[in-house]
Amino acid sequence: MIKAVFFDIDGTLVSFQTHQIPAGTLETLRTLKAQGVYLFIATGRGKEGLSCLEDFPFDGYITLNGQYCYTNDGTVIYENTIPKEDISVLLQELKRRPFACGITLRDGKIYNQRTEQVEELHRMTKNDGQPAGDISHMDEESVYQVQAFINDEEEKKLMAR
Repeated sequence: MIKAVFFDIDGTLVSFQTHQIPAGTLETLRTLKAQGVYLFIATGRGKEGLSCLEDFPFDGYITLNGQYCYTNDGTVIYENTIPKEDISVLLQELKRRPFACGITLRDGKIYNQRTEQVEELHRMTKNDGQPAGDISHMDEESVYQVQAFINDEEEKKLMAR
């Protein structure tokens, strides 16, 4: 029988207070691995947000809420990107009415602007380092997620397009 355990990061493996894996948890992970249990991460974070795992050798990673999944040796098991046509619509909308937006690629994220909303997100997660820059060419990239810092009404209008 194959045994596997899947872990979230924030508030599960990694403390919200220390932003680290507690020593007792690391010991338990090592014990499980020694018993032949496969250990996986399942998170909304991308690869750039996994440094808090302290290089523990998990067997695989389900990242970006399932959009990019790979094994410890880097073998991609599954990936699902947003259609380029949808990204083109987003870019058109940003030209028409700019708002803060994060674009998640395989190995990182880029924001069109770093607003207070973006900064607050990073203060909470301690997962910063993503730059602000030009996202106008993102319809040529493989985009896994978009964070649009807009209200519910604006989201409905954007999604209708």
